[in-house]
Order: sequence, then structure tokens, then C-alpha cells
Amino acid sequence: MREWIDVLNAIPLVGLMLVVTFGYSLGRVAWREASLGPGAATLLVALALGSLGLSSGSVAELGDARVGIGAFGFALFMYSIGFDAAPHLVSSLRERRGQRFVAVAFVVNGLALVFTLAAAWLLDLEASEAAGLLAGMLTSAPTYAAAAAAEVAPNATALSVAFAITYPVGLFGVVLLIQIVPRLRGVDLAADSQSDDELEALGHGPTYRSSGPTSEVTRAF
Repeated sequence: MREWIDVLNAIPLVGLMLVVTFGYSLGRVAWREASLGPGAATLLVALALGSLGLSSGSVAELGDARVGIGAFGFALFMYSIGFDAAPHLVSSLRERRGQRFVAVAFVVNGLALVFTLAAAWLLDLEASEAAGLLAGMLTSAPTYAAAAAAEVAPNATALSVAFAITYPVGLFGVVLLIQIVPRLRGVDLAADSQSDDELEALGHGPTYRSSGPTSEVTRAF
């Protein structure tokens, strides 16, 4: 096994691609409609292979350029988000629904920051561990990348481990809230997800009529 690990470490980006491939495949495996998801599964695979000695290195060779893998991935992520969301950003902020989403985002991130500072003080966490905790509880890879790129977290290992450990917990919390909050508010998600024809068949009548057929939009980056 060690020989294979050494071979992978000698080939730029191959180990990284293997982690992504196995993690994505594992994340798609569902048991009783529950799955880890690509993000959490990739983190677990990375921890497992990393414990065996696999390392993607901190710098990727892209032609004649040397680019940090974290910075490169962060740039691709921001590009994809901006490419998809930017055209609708201004128009959504003019609507009440868009303003609510912005308000919720500020509240969620503000509470996460306060909780992280409190946890760092109570548990005596160093900066790298606190940054990983913040990124993991928000399930936010950009937060992790920003902490690593800005050198806020001097201990890359502590940052990665804290992020990988808290990410599944944060993901589980989101899933739990999705299950609990609608019940507290008396919202039937199963009924809301049914089509108009199904609702009419159940005697509820049409609740929504689209103006025309919609098509799936797929973007590849």
C-alpha cells in the first residue's frame, strides 16, 4: 500500500482527483433515503487516505505556472457561483423574498461567528481550529479556502481536521432543521412537492400554475 501512496504522491493532482472521485461516488450511495452527500463523503475519504500518507501537495503545476490548489479551487468556485447567480442578484434584491434571504444569510453567519468566538474562548482553541470550526458548522468550503489563502490559519492540519469533523455535524443540523421547522409551522412538505395533477386527484385543487413549460438548466465548469 505504501508503494502505491508514494507513486500517487509523485504525480501532481492524481491523488486529489482520486479523493474527489471516490468521495463523490460514496456520497451518492443512499441507505433508506439518507446519504452523506458529495461534500461530507469527500472529506471522509480525504481523511482516510491522508492518514495513509496520501498528500496532494500545496502547489499544483499548471503549465509554467505554480498555483496553490486551494486558491485554484476557490477561484473556480467563485467563478461558477458568480456566473450563475450574478445576473439575478440585483433583480432579486428588489423583491421582498430576496431581501428575506439576504437577512437570513446575515443572521446565520452572524450567529455562527458569535458561536465560534465563544467556543474558541471556552475550549481554548487556536486560530486554525476556530477557523475550521466556523467553516465546518456553516458547511462552507469558501470559508475554509479563505482562511487558508489569507494565512489566518497557520496550522493547515488543524484547519483541515476541524473542518472535516464539524462539516458532517453542520450538514446533519441542516437536515434536522428541514425536518423539524416545517412541522412546527404546520407545513406539509410532501404535499407541497406534489404536482398539480396529484393534488387535484387528492381533491385539493390546483395551487400553482406555471406560465409555460420549464427545462432543466445544466452548467459545466
